[in-house]
Amino acid sequence: MPPQPHHDTPHHIVPPEATPPSPDAPAASVNTAAERAALAQGTEEAAQHSLEQSASTGAVHSDASLSPFAPLSVPVFRMLWLTWVAANTCMWMNDVAAAWLMTTLTTSPVLVALVQSASTLPVFLLGLPSGALADILDRRRYFMATQFWVAAVAVVLAFAIVSGGMTAPLLLALTFANGIGLAMRWPVFAAIVPELVSRPQLPAALALNGVAMNASRIVGPLLAGAIIASAGSAWVFVLN
Repeated sequence: MPPQPHHDTPHHIVPPEATPPSPDAPAASVNTAAERAALAQGTEEAAQHSLEQSASTGAVHSDASLSPFAPLSVPVFRMLWLTWVAANTCMWMNDVAAAWLMTTLTTSPVLVALVQSASTLPVFLLGLPSGALADILDRRRYFMATQFWVAAVAVVLAFAIVSGGMTAPLLLALTFANGIGLAMRWPVFAAIVPELVSRPQLPAALALNGVAMNASRIVGPLLAGAIIASAGSAWVFVLN
């Protein structure tokens, strides 16, 4: 009898036993989800707090920059503004003293009236040319040149009065020359201001310039009258 083929006994593969779910697993998942939610909520609250803080800080800076006196915090503008106040005060003092001095040099009412005309006529004649030059030339040097011009005229005027060589025609000529310097100075000063302050501070800076002009218009004649009454008109030109 022929031998029968040998068949190996097949091995039965036992599938791995599934690990039964732990009763603590749902609780751990809930805790993890709760932690993530709390973390997300904390991050959102921190971001919102940071935005609120930055907004409040920006509001404070914005309020400070929009203050009427904010331009005075800029050193260059503050120095130039104080110079402008002093220059305009001296200008009004000079006008009052020149008109008073003319009454001591002549009895002609026409010559007395021409003093005011000589000081304001250059503004009418040179207003447009001086504005064009302020846009073309270097403003800083142009402003310095006008200041030196006014100072030189003031020195000549004071020397002529102290030396006793002042006459009515010379007073009119020097008053007209002083008016030329003032007419050339006003446009360049107005053009320099926007370069010194930021755009939000520009309205306040222009308002401060108006305050300086109007305040000097009040203070200048008062000081001139007090000096003329106490020491004479010559001292007004010397101080100028």
